Amino acid sequence: MPLILITLMGVIYLCLFIHNRAWLTAAAYEAAVDGSLEGSREEGDASGTASAKARNLGSMGFFALEDIRFSAAGEGSTVKVTYEASTNTGILGQTWDMKVTGKASVADPVKWIRRVKGVADALRDVTD
Repeated sequence: MPLILITLMGVIYLCLFIHNRAWLTAAAYEAAVDGSLEGSREEGDASGTASAKARNLGSMGFFALEDIRFSAAGEGSTVKVTYEASTNTGILGQTWDMKVTGKASVADPVKWIRRVKGVADALRDVTD
């Protein structure tokens, strides 16, 4: 019976670890995209916006996740957000460490929309 309980608890904590990792990965990419959109403005602060978004998303309640740290940096034309955390497994005091990173290129949505609209107009002219 003890072996079955240890195995069951290990599987449960593994599922929680995978859930927390997936959530933090999505949060890192979301914060990086927000920062990249802000970085396209003339006086935009890409790393500041990404940092604020990362702080907000990283403060959500996670089960068995301890010591969440994040960093956000605007490196030229790329915004990078990194989370680091530890998960207590509940078995013999073991901890699993995770590090996830999200990157996004600084985007200029106005330029992109104009390009797509130009291509759509050109295709419309060809098909008419």
